[in-house]
Amino acid sequence: MKNGLKIFGSFEGLFLEARIGGKRVDRFCNRYGVKTGESIKDNEAFLIRDKNGWQNAADCRVYFAAPDWVVDGLRKLGYRIVERQIEMNKYEGGLREYKWKCCNLELYWRLVDYGYLNGRNSAIDYDYYLMREHIREMEVEELYPVITIESENPIEEAYLLVA
Repeated sequence: MKNGLKIFGSFEGLFLEARIGGKRVDRFCNRYGVKTGESIKDNEAFLIRDKNGWQNAADCRVYFAAPDWVVDGLRKLGYRIVERQIEMNKYEGGLREYKWKCCNLELYWRLVDYGYLNGRNSAIDYDYYLMREHIREMEVEELYPVITIESENPIEEAYLLVA
C-alpha cells in the first residue's frame, strides 16, 4: 500500500462526500469522529437520506483532479475511476474542477486515514504524511514506554512488569 500512499499525496484537488442512510448514520459518524476528531454532521459534504429512500446505504464519493499517472495507479490498485460528466444539479454544480470520480467506501476510508477530511481538500504531501505518522508513533511510545526487566524467575519478572 506504500505506492498507494504516494498516489494519495499527488492529488491536485480532492473532494470527499458521504451519503448515508438509515441505521448506518450513527455508526458512520462515530467512525469518522474517531479517525478525524471532527464531527461529520456539521460538514457540507455529508448528506443524510431519508430511511425509506436510502435505507441502510452508504455511498461515499471521491471527486478529484490529478495527473494521469495517479488515475492509472488508482486503477491498478483496483479502484473503478470514471471521467466525470459535468452534472448540472444544484449540489454538484460546485464540483466542476474535479475531472475524476470514484464511488468506493474503502477508498474513502483510506483517504480519511491518510489525513483528508470530508469536503474540499488541498493535497497532503506524502512527506508530511510520513512526518505526521512518525510524530503519532512517538506520542504512543511516550504514553506507553517499553519496559524491560530481567529476572531469573519468570513469575517474578511478570509480577514486576505488572506492578
